[in-house]
Amino acid sequence: MPDDIPLAAAGLAPPGQVRKQVWDGSLRRWDGYFTVVGLIGISLILSTGRLPASLISAAALAGLALWYALVGRPAMTGDQDERTGRALAYLTGTFVLLAVAARADETASLMLAALCPQCFMALSFRRAILAVAVIACAPLAADAAAGAPGPDLAGDAAVAGLTVAFSFVFGAWITRIIHQSIERGLLIEQLEATRAQLASAHREAGVLAERQRLSAEIHDTIAQGMASIVMLVQAAEAGLRTDPDEAARHLALASDTARDNLAEARSLVADLAPAGLQGGSLDEALGRVAAAARSQAGLAADLEVGGTTRPLDTSTEVMLLRVCQEALSNVRKHAGASRALVRLDYADEEVRTRVAETGGALEVRSAPGAGTAVLVRVRA
Repeated sequence: MPDDIPLAAAGLAPPGQVRKQVWDGSLRRWDGYFTVVGLIGISLILSTGRLPASLISAAALAGLALWYALVGRPAMTGDQDERTGRALAYLTGTFVLLAVAARADETASLMLAALCPQCFMALSFRRAILAVAVIACAPLAADAAAGAPGPDLAGDAAVAGLTVAFSFVFGAWITRIIHQSIERGLLIEQLEATRAQLASAHREAGVLAERQRLSAEIHDTIAQGMASIVMLVQAAEAGLRTDPDEAARHLALASDTARDNLAEARSLVADLAPAGLQGGSLDEALGRVAAAARSQAGLAADLEVGGTTRPLDTSTEVMLLRVCQEALSNVRKHAGASRALVRLDYADEEVRTRVAETGGALEVRSAPGAGTAVLVRVRA
């Protein structure tokens, strides 16, 4: 951040919007403050001063109010660089009017309480301090030009010095506050941008996870079903001339498999539980998978259930069903086996990435001539 920052440049705005000046949002309140200070000054001058000097001083302060409305207030809005020239012109006229008012009645020096904030509102910090010093010296300059006695000049100098000192300390404090506000505003914008990036990354991760889930579902259901249909149709074609009855049986199995695949596809689209689990238990669904393996591929697949049968959560049942389907499909494609055993054991805490998705573990045991066992454990 620059060291010389204008006090008026700390307004914060949402990303993509122009930041407003800190003074702009409360400029009407400042107008009220200036009006109150001016009315108090004029009232004191008229009530305690001597004619015609009091009238001259009050008229000069009234001219200050008009000068502020016509020139000063516009100089405090808009771009900092563009308004510097207008601000300097306004403060020059202010110096002259204040000098006239203070020369006629020293009470007019009270207007410094209103004019010093205007310097900081219209200019950067360094220029504002210089402007305060010049304006604070207006009564001193007027008295010196009129040949006022030494005590009066000393009093004017003391007031000017105190005004500049207070303005410098107070202005520096406000500057630091605004500096910190700007930094916080930038930090908030960075945090908002980071949060938006994280939200986008989270959405992309969710989309990727859903694609992976759908890919696994399609691989374990529809793709396997289509492979079975192709095998059955090929078997039927081979037996059309030699064994029409066997070919018809293969075609009937292909038709049943196509219907099952259609049900799985509809279930997948509707994001429901697998068709094999709808209206039945996991035991029954695994039994149907084993029966399908026997009828479609001639694989002697049996189901054994151990422990006390109980319902599991849907995600666990879906995972176990898919693992069974995939395992039997691999047996048909690669093992060259004539028999397969599907065993479901219910334990106190567990049953026998799909397994990893549910926090389970997968173990494959195999030895030459001894067959292969696929063991899956998941928390119930």
